[in-house]
Amino acid sequence: MSYIKLIGNNPITEIHRKILFAIYQYLALLCFNNLEAKQKLMGYVPLILPHLKRRVGAANFLYHVTLNNKMLISNYGMVRQIIDGAL
Repeated sequence: MSYIKLIGNNPITEIHRKILFAIYQYLALLCFNNLEAKQKLMGYVPLILPHLKRRVGAANFLYHVTLNNKMLISNYGMVRQIIDGAL
């Protein structure tokens, strides 16, 4: 079974985009007002940043993970990664 590498300018099919969008929406719902889930998912943020330009819902998930996340206050490196990845 092959997978699509989402880093770079490789095109993705519409069905893959829809699946990724649904996954990111589900993850965003898991993070809604759940600080424990936000802290667990923060470790995966570097893997999510390349998906921001693909318009697959990664930005919405990133918003929910960082919203009112007290862990980010002391994690300058993660904040810098998020800002660099978003820009």
